[in-house]
Amino acid sequence: MARVVPSPLATFGFGFLVLLLSAGLRGALAAGVGAQDDEPAHYVTAMMVHDWLLSGDWSDPVGYARAYYAALPKVAIGQWPPVLYVGLGAWMVVFGVGTASAVSFTCAVAAGLLALVHRAARDLGVGPVAPLALLVSLPLVQRLSGMVMTELPLALLCTGAVLAGARLLEKGDLRSGIAFGAWSTAAILTKGNALALAAVPALGVLLARRLDLLRTRAFWTPALLVVLLCGPWYALTTGYQASSWDGGASPHWGYTRAATPIYLGGLVQDLGGVGVAVLALAGLLLPAREGNPARAFRAASGAFVLGLLALLVVLPSSPLTRHLCLLAPTWALLAALGARSLGQRLGGFGSSSSGPWIALAGLAFVLGPFEVVRKDAVGATDLLAPLCAEAPEARVLVASDAIGEGLVIGGLAALEEQRPGRAVLRASRFLITDDWNGRTYRNHYPTLDALQARLDEAAVALLVLDGSMPEARWFEHHRLLRELVEAEGAPWSRVARGDAVREGERFIGALEVWERDGWEQLPRRGLRYEPDRAPQDGPAIQVDAE
Repeated sequence: MARVVPSPLATFGFGFLVLLLSAGLRGALAAGVGAQDDEPAHYVTAMMVHDWLLSGDWSDPVGYARAYYAALPKVAIGQWPPVLYVGLGAWMVVFGVGTASAVSFTCAVAAGLLALVHRAARDLGVGPVAPLALLVSLPLVQRLSGMVMTELPLALLCTGAVLAGARLLEKGDLRSGIAFGAWSTAAILTKGNALALAAVPALGVLLARRLDLLRTRAFWTPALLVVLLCGPWYALTTGYQASSWDGGASPHWGYTRAATPIYLGGLVQDLGGVGVAVLALAGLLLPAREGNPARAFRAASGAFVLGLLALLVVLPSSPLTRHLCLLAPTWALLAALGARSLGQRLGGFGSSSSGPWIALAGLAFVLGPFEVVRKDAVGATDLLAPLCAEAPEARVLVASDAIGEGLVIGGLAALEEQRPGRAVLRASRFLITDDWNGRTYRNHYPTLDALQARLDEAAVALLVLDGSMPEARWFEHHRLLRELVEAEGAPWSRVARGDAVREGERFIGALEVWERDGWEQLPRRGLRYEPDRAPQDGPAIQVDAE
């Protein structure tokens, strides 16, 4: 009887259900969108795209985004390119803007990645079981499949580009070149880390010994596509993005020296452990009795691994090992190839006998860093929801870090039927000026009287104070706000208190909501966002004059 092999489409459907069930069991469908600093920004920006698509007025997207930011200051388009936001925003049009919908989108992306790996494993002549099981079980993939982040969409697009690049190295045809250019363009317009894909053709022709491709249109067409389609965006936004890099605005040896061991260690620890790393390196380095597709894939994937590592240790962004998620699918396929190569040498079995090398890959992973990763992120939305329902016009200001402020803005925005409606202001954008990483901090309202006047100017009715922040993220304006509400005779009353949860740790009573007495009598003025405002002139969000 012929063996029934599931199709990539079946893998997508089954994978989506497994990933969705996993996200639910790990708490990701119910938790707030704020497990990482960037997650609330991605969520709110996609929500803005959703609202813009349904607005019917598409004539001035920049003006729409600025008005949206004035009321919900977590929009981050420009800091990141638009592809993730367009994809998730379109998904929200069909499935809604809630947390479960947003996380389901990430699960669907991860399921698409599984289908792509399934097809690649079939084309490479290795069974899909081992690489698919590895991908689903990786703690890094588990964690990111429950978040609204760029890494898994980027992993999908980069994997598609690597596979197309391998076909280009194998066949040298224009169709493969265009496919590589299309995948690469979509990836680069998701996040700049995808620029590492430039190494696939550039270094791949050396590794594959295909220097003859340098004389073909197929080789140069992808570069032309990327320059034409991605160049304008990066020309406009590169300076803005560089200002957010933790390590500085330009490459330097100090960053490279610190980042290199982090990423080399993460390549082992976060992608399956020592056993899987050995198999992946075997897949890269050991020649095997195989056809042209596998040899071309080795060259393309090896070029991508080297290109991404070089990019991550040279550009002084945040040295976070989650950036290695882009390599997870390629790493899993290389491990399968490596297991087969070792099997051919040690046991004499070929590609038709898949059981032993699948067992070898499984054993390598079992001995690695397997764990179940929960998502726990609880902000003040539940405390605020009943208060805001009773007072639809009440403006909210939240004083926390990027995660705490984002949890409130995203959570309350999702409850609104019409956005931008209620203003949910961030203390870090309304009271101070600063760069993305807290290096140019300046408090523009250093006295209690000036601070109260600023809040009254914007008719702030509810103030959220978050005591769960790490000590390094406490600043002067947090202290002054606490002194303001607790000062004798202050027009503030505490109306709610609750727990915050960060990375699984519960902070009892850390969240407080204070209400401004008589806020209904304060004049309600418009808010505007002035992105070109000089820092010495005050925060970029301003209140209209009377």
